[in-house]
Amino acid sequence: MISVVIPTHESERLLAHTLAALVPGALDGVLREVIVADAGSTDGTAKVADVAGCRFLVIAGERGARLADAAATARAGWLWFVQPGSIPGSNWIEELGRFIRESDLLADDEAQAGTQQDHQRHNLPKEGNRRVEVARHRRVEGGRGEEIE
Repeated sequence: MISVVIPTHESERLLAHTLAALVPGALDGVLREVIVADAGSTDGTAKVADVAGCRFLVIAGERGARLADAAATARAGWLWFVQPGSIPGSNWIEELGRFIRESDLLADDEAQAGTQQDHQRHNLPKEGNRRVEVARHRRVEGGRGEEIE
C-alpha cells in the first residue's frame, strides 16, 4: 500500500482535481492514506482535504521540509509525492503495482544474495535462518512509476 504526500499552499482547486484522480486507487485498496502537507493556506485547501478524508498537516517551512515532516508520519511502506494539480495517467494503478512488485522482487533477490554471501563468509548453516525484513520507503513521481533518488 502507498501513502500519498501532497505539498500545498493556497491549492484548493488544484488539490480537488488531484484527489478526484486518486479515488480509483483508494477504491482498489492501493492507497492507504493521503497526507496533505500545507504551508498555512487561507483558501479552502483544508476543507477540500477534510472532505476527501485526507490527513491535513500544517507545517511551517520550505516545501522540502514540509514533505520530509509529512513523510515521517506516513503509515504505508511506500511513498508517492504528488504535486497539487497532477493527474496521473489512466493506468497509474497498474503501473504503481508493477513497479512495487518488481522492486520487491529485486529487493528479495538482493537480500537472498547477501544472505548467501554471509553464509559463505561466516560459514553459517543455510537452514533455520530467519530473514529480517527492512521497511522501505520509495518515492514514486507523478504516476509514471519511476523511482526518484
